Amino acid sequence: MSVNVDLHHGDEHSGQVKNHKAYEKLMKQLEHESEELEHNTTAGLTTAEIIKRRRAKEEKSAEEFRRQAKAAVDAQEAKEKREKEEAEKRAKAKADEEDRQRREAEEEAIRELERKTKKFFTVDRKYNRKSPTGVMYFGEYEQEGNAWVPHGYGEFRVNGEVIYDGEIYRGKMHGTGMIKFENDDTWKGKFHLDEPNGIGLYKFADGSAPRERIYRNSRPVCWVDELIPGVRIRLLGPQHNRNPMATIIEDAIAPSGDLEQARFKVKCDLGGFLRLDLRAEKFTIIKDQPMIAMLEKYIPCHRTDAHDGSIGPEPRYNYEADQANRSKTDYHENFYHDVKKVKKIQKRKQDMTDEERTKSQNARMRALMAANAKEKQVKAEMEAALAEEKARREQEAAEAAAYEAEVAAQREALAAKRAAQERAMHGDPGD
Repeated sequence: MSVNVDLHHGDEHSGQVKNHKAYEKLMKQLEHESEELEHNTTAGLTTAEIIKRRRAKEEKSAEEFRRQAKAAVDAQEAKEKREKEEAEKRAKAKADEEDRQRREAEEEAIRELERKTKKFFTVDRKYNRKSPTGVMYFGEYEQEGNAWVPHGYGEFRVNGEVIYDGEIYRGKMHGTGMIKFENDDTWKGKFHLDEPNGIGLYKFADGSAPRERIYRNSRPVCWVDELIPGVRIRLLGPQHNRNPMATIIEDAIAPSGDLEQARFKVKCDLGGFLRLDLRAEKFTIIKDQPMIAMLEKYIPCHRTDAHDGSIGPEPRYNYEADQANRSKTDYHENFYHDVKKVKKIQKRKQDMTDEERTKSQNARMRALMAANAKEKQVKAEMEAALAEEKARREQEAAEAAAYEAEVAAQREALAAKRAAQERAMHGDPGD
């Protein structure tokens, strides 16, 4: 029995075969089974023998496949083990390198710390001994011969506590820095040759909310939140000698949103408006004078802008219209006139009876007479006091004149006595 398989038969349907390799493998398997079946038939084997032989062959093939799979798994495990060992070696080498670099960096930092840390001492030249003062400097410096001068960025410490941290110029606090006061409050801002100058953030040791404070030559000028419209100030700059008094009328305005360029609008007492940077301007707040309420802020003026022709808001009070239609009342109107109080008094007067009105007039008359009597009494007391003072002064003047006359007489007697003594000494006979 033979099975002939034409491998080229599929050429007619090659357009329908999607996987040529699988197709060829299947055809080879069919050819192999056909040849095996033909060989077994020729050898005269029974069907049971053929099946048994085929199963033995399949078991052998499966055993070979398992052996190959186990070898592949062992090879893969060995490869993974080698890769793991190599990765562990690389990680250990990297960790050792990082640890070495860290130790070197720490040693360099310690050397840099020792190099930048300078201690202050007092020297006893008699016994050639140095005593530490507790003051220590850490930061950049310049070497001048055998001496060093703080210069750059650094910090000063007293007994381990930082008292200044910031920029330093030739041994002086100069630039931006933070200073700690004796009450543990801190101020961070600009320094000029060891003196706080300008605006800075003041932090309280008790945890209160920080505030901005202005210093000038180490002296506090004011808190920034005190610079509000209506505050009276005195400008200390030489350019303001002729017009030093002014009033703040607008808060700081920064043209570009930068608070360092903010300008306050102030109105000078002798006329004129200025835009000043009060954070850098020399000034003082006049605290013994009350704040001023600027009417320009609450009563807008009716105006026309010359640049764009826009019209401002309607005025709350029109002086021209009021002068044209003046209203006449029995009261002098002023800023403090209380209309409600006046109406209440008028209503009470209208509701009074003749008897009550008479009593009220009598009471006012008695009060007026009492005030006049009191005034006369005070006047008489003042006149009596003046007369007494005048008499006292006249008595003092008379006593002074008598004392002067007595002194003059004593001087004349003393002069005559000295003249007689001189004549007697020269042998000139006297009277």
